[in-house]
Amino acid sequence: MVSIESINETVKNITENIIKEYNVSDKFIEITVNKNNSMSVWLCELTTNKKTKTALNVSLKGKVKEKYYSFTIRKDIPQNIIPEIAETKPETKESSNIIVNFPVDYTDVAEFTEQVIRHSVNTFEPSDKFGCCDKYKECSEAKKCLHRNQFYAKACWYRKNLEAGKIFY
Repeated sequence: MVSIESINETVKNITENIIKEYNVSDKFIEITVNKNNSMSVWLCELTTNKKTKTALNVSLKGKVKEKYYSFTIRKDIPQNIIPEIAETKPETKESSNIIVNFPVDYTDVAEFTEQVIRHSVNTFEPSDKFGCCDKYKECSEAKKCLHRNQFYAKACWYRKNLEAGKIFY
């Protein structure tokens, strides 16, 4: 059986690797461990560090002999990330989340967790936008964003215009 503490440690390692890989502030991904030992992973705005999108919630649930790991994730997670062994159900009819339950003896929870967090990070669109950076003329000539940190550049309005074929400079 994989312990909830082990899952929590795995999530911390995954987020540390993603922060290094994307060269973002360690405040971009916030992990909250709650009193009942459940955990939430939040993505935060790149400029204000305000929590905006939940990547996942995980907890150990069930009765003594019927325990299971319960993950709450966004509905937009590709279905091929969810293993066949998992049971899924909508959180509520109106919710943008689904609940994914795993038996406690399932050992690949770490891989599932990493894929969910990576998908959440890769599809993250910051609401804190900026107009453009100092490379706007070079970007205009290249007809694409040239910022060295493409993840940070997701917050650039001019990048969105360039992707839509609109060149202003």
